[in-house]
Amino acid sequence: MARRRAPVLPAGVVLPRGDWLELGVHTRRLASDEFRRIVPGYFTLARAPASLSEICRVLQASVFPSSPVTHSTAALLQGIPLPSQLEDGVGLLSAGAGFDERGRPEIPSAISPDRITDPFAGVDGRGAGFPRVHLAVPPGTSGRAPGAAVVVHRTGGMSTVERDGILMASPLETLRQLGEVLPVWDLTAAIDASIGPGGVLEHLGIDGVREFALSSACEHKPGAPVPRRAADLARPCVESVGETHMRLIVAGAGFPEPVPNFVRVIPATGRARRLDGALPTWMIGLEYDGSWRRRSARQWEEDRTRADDLASVGWELRRFTHRDRRNPTEALLKLRTALRRKGAPVPTTRRIRSFAIALRRLRPALLYGPRT
Repeated sequence: MARRRAPVLPAGVVLPRGDWLELGVHTRRLASDEFRRIVPGYFTLARAPASLSEICRVLQASVFPSSPVTHSTAALLQGIPLPSQLEDGVGLLSAGAGFDERGRPEIPSAISPDRITDPFAGVDGRGAGFPRVHLAVPPGTSGRAPGAAVVVHRTGGMSTVERDGILMASPLETLRQLGEVLPVWDLTAAIDASIGPGGVLEHLGIDGVREFALSSACEHKPGAPVPRRAADLARPCVESVGETHMRLIVAGAGFPEPVPNFVRVIPATGRARRLDGALPTWMIGLEYDGSWRRRSARQWEEDRTRADDLASVGWELRRFTHRDRRNPTEALLKLRTALRRKGAPVPTTRRIRSFAIALRRLRPALLYGPRT
């Protein structure tokens, strides 16, 4: 008699226990490492798990009806950047964002190391663990206990939006919730991205975020002081987390605050050249080289041409790299030399060194926390 072939199990789905049993999966297999339990009674294949987006839809349809996703989950789904140090690398999953078979935006629940493009993640050797799904339910709600992959927040009275079939905290409410878990510089970067080009709050702008941070919607709620401080530090026209950190480092060390994404037109060519940050009075440009590992020869040549164009009209470029975000002393001292040469007021070398040392102690971003 021919041996019966084992059924091919569906990949990328979350199914209740009964459906897996009907497919021929024994309870012992469901309890093994072959499957990942999302909540009691619901499982996905560990080697081919459902996307984070699909997990959210299943939970809202079958387990936690009408419960909005919140915190880091809502941030991922709205394109708000998260530091790689948060929740076992959950923010790194954004590098795998794509679309499902219905054309809906989709965030994966797993990502291969070669797709992780965060430059600082490579320095720490960080990867992305399986994400926790944050959900809000009304206070006093009882029901199914969450599994290891689900965090339930018993809270109410939040503004929500629906995007691609998923109910979630509104972008402003998500930023407030991130203030409960992120230090001020990381939240500043999240706000910069939200109001920047293509951001989820580009239409609202910095004034709208600041108004919300001072409103009763934030007052007396967990983490409220952090959104207020971060909103004060946020600026429009910022295009990357690295640019945010570079600006905050330079200003925090005692230099004038750089103008984000300053554009200078070169008269000889008519080309508009953009600088990540600029000190226009002294014609010093600041560039954040976060993508150094992925640059092609063509990109290097374009950078060289742009630097030559700017130098032809008297601009000097100072570069910051991903490494300077953790240890900025050398980059700041070189900036000091360049500004002194142009007659600008500069902080003392002692202040610069003290500031760099204090970053580890003050920890304005998860970047400066202890290595884990």
